[in-house]
Amino acid sequence: MSNSKSYHLSQSNQDLPHMSFRSFVEALKEDGDLVEINDEIDPYLEAGATIRKVFKENKLFGDEFDLNSLPSPFIHQTDGGKYIQTYGMHIVQTPDKSWTNWSIARAWFTIRITWLDSSLSPNTFAFGVSPAAIMASSMPIPDGVTEAGYIGAMTGHALDVFKCETNDLYVPANADIVLEGTLSITETAPEGPFGEMHDYVFLGDTHPWPKYKVNAITYRNNAIMPVSNCGRITDETQTLIGSLAAAEIRRICQDAGLPVTDVFAPFESQVTWVALKIDIVKLAAMSITPSDFRKKIGDLVFYHKDGYTIHRLILCGTDIDVYDVKDILYNFSTRCRPGTDESLYEECRGFPLIPYMSHGTASLSQGGKSGFRCVDAVGICQGRTGSATGEL
Repeated sequence: MSNSKSYHLSQSNQDLPHMSFRSFVEALKEDGDLVEINDEIDPYLEAGATIRKVFKENKLFGDEFDLNSLPSPFIHQTDGGKYIQTYGMHIVQTPDKSWTNWSIARAWFTIRITWLDSSLSPNTFAFGVSPAAIMASSMPIPDGVTEAGYIGAMTGHALDVFKCETNDLYVPANADIVLEGTLSITETAPEGPFGEMHDYVFLGDTHPWPKYKVNAITYRNNAIMPVSNCGRITDETQTLIGSLAAAEIRRICQDAGLPVTDVFAPFESQVTWVALKIDIVKLAAMSITPSDFRKKIGDLVFYHKDGYTIHRLILCGTDIDVYDVKDILYNFSTRCRPGTDESLYEECRGFPLIPYMSHGTASLSQGGKSGFRCVDAVGICQGRTGSATGEL
């Protein structure tokens, strides 16, 4: 009798998905994770491509599509047009194919143009890619590093990619929409205005940017078009650009042997500030003057691409929580003496999207940066009233 019961349980267990291939296939089908091939196909590559279930469930070429039919929103009231690209990524490659770069830059629709010249570079837009891919595209990672490989190192998982239909570029296999085409090296068209990440739109503010021609569109069924409506905090531009730049600034400071433990770009600054927590014990052991230490960090960050979007560095002591803007403001207001504890930088690259740069009274692309020493290296915090939180 016991043997009969054991046999019954064994038979039931054999029907579980992880014990039976047929049950496993049915489970995949129920979850929508199965690609059924019921019609005859070419066994050479086509079967493999179909099985991978990549984004290319639908393909359109040449005159088969109308760009105006795509879901491109008119995001801000004073934008200059419909922007299809606000939360996807560009994919380009060096001519020798040694480096493939993923990046984020906005793109809008203009008139459809066919170029006669050959000065064209393969370019692809990918929408609906993974958060890890978007983050890597936004990060100021080292030159020559390919984002696809960086994602694998960052997440511990290899990223599946697939070759485009009309060029040799590779895109994430789970992308929802892909626009394949070419980017002109010689021809430009006016673009803008657009409501930017600092929440300003300047009417008539247009600039010439390279033209892009779409040759093919591939997309999944029920495709998702992600959009970022950037402006006053908080949206994707602040959380991605600021947080990721801060992470890289922490890395380069520590690689340089500087006693920096934490770095954060407060959203309330529209991520134009970065607060750095300094280990004051290690700082004291460096036998360096306050002004020289401030300059050492400023020279490193402001002349490095990781600090390109950052215009103010605020050096904080160990008692300050750099992830709390109240702590940062308390620190800045009570420990930084104007003039004595600040350094100005007018020779480094500036971030022209900041309104006081693009529409200020000085250069739109150079300088306008400063470093502030607010480090409690002389025991000031010992005289505080006991408010450990530092709340205002």
